[in-house]
Amino acid sequence: MYRQILVPLDGSRSAEAALPVAAYLAGRLGAAITLFHALERDAPDQVHGERHLTTVAEAEVYLAQAEERWLGAGESTTARHVHEAGIGDVAGCIVDHGRELGADLIVMCTHGRSGPRHWVWGSLAQQVLARDGAHVLLLRPPASPAEAKYELRHVLVPLDGAAMHEEGLWAAAELAKPCAADLRLLSVVPTRSSLSGDQAAAGKLLPSAMKEILDVAEQSAADYLADLSKALEARGLPTSREVRRGDPAEEIAESAQSRPVDLIALATHARAGIEAFWTRSVGPRVSARTRTPLLLVPVRDTHPEKGNLTSPAGV
Repeated sequence: MYRQILVPLDGSRSAEAALPVAAYLAGRLGAAITLFHALERDAPDQVHGERHLTTVAEAEVYLAQAEERWLGAGESTTARHVHEAGIGDVAGCIVDHGRELGADLIVMCTHGRSGPRHWVWGSLAQQVLARDGAHVLLLRPPASPAEAKYELRHVLVPLDGAAMHEEGLWAAAELAKPCAADLRLLSVVPTRSSLSGDQAAAGKLLPSAMKEILDVAEQSAADYLADLSKALEARGLPTSREVRRGDPAEEIAESAQSRPVDLIALATHARAGIEAFWTRSVGPRVSARTRTPLLLVPVRDTHPEKGNLTSPAGV
């Protein structure tokens, strides 16, 4: 599934946090890596406290040095590309080159000026995700040198029972299998206090009925994860499963912290309904609560309402 990895770099050392992760995954997947830099039109003097690259020559030198630092110079599976024409739409440029190169995974370090919520959803990375069908793996700059090392051993996959959100599961499986990682399946069922909108109003008017509905939803979620786990283990993928009650973003982050994982795989399409907690607010709220890398997987609208336990060939 993942054969071409694109790593956009802005010239800063913090952006290079994406490189050890890309290198690790490329080695396990047998994928090629392209390091990419786009020269910006009317760029600021500095980017994240470092001098902004302004010429093709210095951008090419920078990419070569970054490759040598993190990937090893002369690797046949690594390519470098500098977009020469000064551009104003960096996200569009990344998307265009990703399509041209056939990139199916874009690995980016997220850093922004607007606070943690905007590191994902209000950032360049989210613009890329919104415009392209490629999967986007987002990381934060490491807090310590030890964080720069990467190994994929445990993947957390939140699911809500909708087949379209199984896209995140099968993407996680594509990464987990060659890395010998396990999959941790998670479903979050609301409590009455964590409901919102019409559901919250209904819960206040009919608390006993709502409690019963949520209890049934919890059992249904447990049964759904059990079925998925059985299908995955038949394919040689070790799994565990957990059902939590509460606010989805809070519970996803808490689960990742209580049993540390190396990646959270999130499908990225909003759905309505009591069992489909996948609202657009979940992703950025998870990113604000954890430093765990996020694999964001755009979902298609061609699936049936309920999970069908099918997966792409090869998983």
